[in-house]
Amino acid sequence: MGQQFRYWMSQWAWGGLSAASVVHSAEAFQRDGHRDAHVDRLLSSCSSRTIQNADRALQRLLPVSQCKSTEVPNSKVKEVILPADWLKWVSSTTKHKFVQKMGAEEGGLESWWQSLKDTKDGAELWSSHTHLRTKTPADLKYHLPVVLHEDAVPISKHQSAYVRSWSSILGMGKETDTKYMICSYLKAVSDHPDRSWPLVLASFDELANPSPGTWGVIVLFVTGDLDFVCNDLGLPHFNSNQHCALCCANVSDKPHNNDHNDARWRNALQTNDEFKAALRRPLHPLVA
Repeated sequence: MGQQFRYWMSQWAWGGLSAASVVHSAEAFQRDGHRDAHVDRLLSSCSSRTIQNADRALQRLLPVSQCKSTEVPNSKVKEVILPADWLKWVSSTTKHKFVQKMGAEEGGLESWWQSLKDTKDGAELWSSHTHLRTKTPADLKYHLPVVLHEDAVPISKHQSAYVRSWSSILGMGKETDTKYMICSYLKAVSDHPDRSWPLVLASFDELANPSPGTWGVIVLFVTGDLDFVCNDLGLPHFNSNQHCALCCANVSDKPHNNDHNDARWRNALQTNDEFKAALRRPLHPLVA
């Protein structure tokens, strides 16, 4: 690809330009007398010089990616992009983007992990975390702290899709630059269960123990809205008659809509063991 076209493709891939903007720029490029075989192919792919098929036309010009997806048999999630596969691919192909979007400091992150462990909450997290409790900050010099997120988004007037993604806490840039999709699937009821979680969690386990000289990750947090954590992860539903899973607030003696400083629910926070005991059985793989 020529330098100008390569720049357009990079901007489009990272969300900096829409496909329509690339087509408009390509038309101006051609009108100015410049020649590029990829520009010719792009404009010939857009029927009648319109921009309606711009995204599809650009996709046809993309080089074949080496970051392959993994099929999930007999599952409502049909395929996943495993985090370990993505990290190996992006860290070797676009190193400057990897450093910026993931916050991978050249000298490593030992001081960041040490500062986390030195806090009260950090020490408590460290002692209970599957991967942290067996490691020191020096062991985590080349581990990135990441967040796993899942949420439903509307994709049409009557349908929603879940999108599962992950991102580095230290990443810099817009959300569209720093959150990376693992999979998506329709929210509608499926005949198949979701069999993708064991693959995804095994991939994160692999990244918690990377090969020497390569970057790994530690999942510190899972985020999602109340709909996701109740319906999918198994917390008591926020519209049920049960008390809140976090603080025992209810609609009787500890009313949830009492925001005064002496509200009774403020002194009724759940312990970690009480919180776990309230989770629906069998446990969701992520919760387990």
